[in-house]
Amino acid sequence: MKPWRWWACPNWNSASPRNCRAGNATRSPLLLLDEPLSNLDEKLRTELRHDLRGLFGQLGAGVLLVTHDQREALALAHRVAVMRAGQVVQVGAARNVFASPATAWTAEFLGWTNVFARPGGRALLVPEQAARLGAGDPTPLLSRQPHETGETVTLAHPLGPLTLHLSVREAALLGGAQPGDPVRLALEQSLLQEVPDDRQDR
Repeated sequence: MKPWRWWACPNWNSASPRNCRAGNATRSPLLLLDEPLSNLDEKLRTELRHDLRGLFGQLGAGVLLVTHDQREALALAHRVAVMRAGQVVQVGAARNVFASPATAWTAEFLGWTNVFARPGGRALLVPEQAARLGAGDPTPLLSRQPHETGETVTLAHPLGPLTLHLSVREAALLGGAQPGDPVRLALEQSLLQEVPDDRQDR
């Protein structure tokens, strides 16, 4: 890497050689890619993601890649910066940012579909692995006997009729359930994430 000279002048308008100081900085090579795979078909995009990741490791240079494709960012980046309206809203290791979005807007931008508004400007993120399906009649979310003390419902969100799209593996867990049959949906509370709901901010 080649050094280059820089000059620091406290007051540029009245700068003179005696009140400017010189120094050395390191010029590091940087490759800028702006949506490099956007015009390719899906098969070629998939192949090139793998090839580019290997190429980036061989270059010995920093790579700044701009993309709106979540899969592309996750496949190619060690670190990601999510931008909104020209401002960086979250930075971190790629897998950490995708797994734990800082806000509801970021979650939806990164492809999360289960983002539910809560009171007080909050939102609940429900990752796919938090949901468990079972066949049979619906069961109450919360019930108690008359002599028992009450409990606090922390989330009640009427969703109305839902259509669930399942993989073959997930459908197998439901046994002989047919379209329109009632199913049970349980959520693993430890996997749920509550974040600020900033979707209406801008």
